[in-house]
Amino acid sequence: MFIILTATVTPQVDEHIHVIDPERRREQYRSAIAKWVKLSENLDLQPLIVENSGEDLPLLIRSAVGHRAQQMRHLAVSPPPPPVVLMGKGAAEAQMLNAAIQSLGSVDELEMVFKCTGRLFVKNFDRCVTQAPTQQRTLIADIPRKNFGWIDSRFFGASLGVWNSELREVGVTSNDREGINYEHELATSVNDSAASLNVAVENFREKPWIVGQSGTTGHLYGTSFIETSRRTIIRPLDRLRRHLQADFTGY
Repeated sequence: MFIILTATVTPQVDEHIHVIDPERRREQYRSAIAKWVKLSENLDLQPLIVENSGEDLPLLIRSAVGHRAQQMRHLAVSPPPPPVVLMGKGAAEAQMLNAAIQSLGSVDELEMVFKCTGRLFVKNFDRCVTQAPTQQRTLIADIPRKNFGWIDSRFFGASLGVWNSELREVGVTSNDREGINYEHELATSVNDSAASLNVAVENFREKPWIVGQSGTTGHLYGTSFIETSRRTIIRPLDRLRRHLQADFTGY
């Protein structure tokens, strides 16, 4: 099982970005890397960070985890060309994801590969996903109770074969200026996959507890008293709903 962490230490896109300072972003990446590496020591999980602004990834990883740096794969890709920069961060991230997926070419197509925004961490990752090997082509996301036209792209996953087919074009044509976000394209793919007989579309077993800072709005995820309290109160009902609606068949 893999977790791809998408990273841009020095942003090329200057619209819809709140956290711009490279050093501040670098420190947030270090924090997330340390958490993912620690988690991987107890799970069958291989972190892979992919970055597109020329950052020295071996140095970044060593500065985060020291001698444990060998536990994280890394992939440097070219910066997005100007037309992609104009389209926004979703299109740039899609390019990184496709490059990361291609780097896993020799992996079994049923191997689960998750994606998380690189500066964030999922505190309950082990309760969101199963460690059992998948027996069929699978796509897993935080599927909402309504508004199926938008699905959270901060954290989701699929078997490698699904990444190479159903998810291959997601985000490539997203355009922040025109209001066509990565999340809209992901929702379309999730619904199309659910309506087919080729992919098992599932909800996370528990709502992901994502922590870190939004690069878009600056909001701090998952740490406020209100968010923590709400999560504690609704968790039992939410887990029951997810159990009853584990398999998603589209809207």
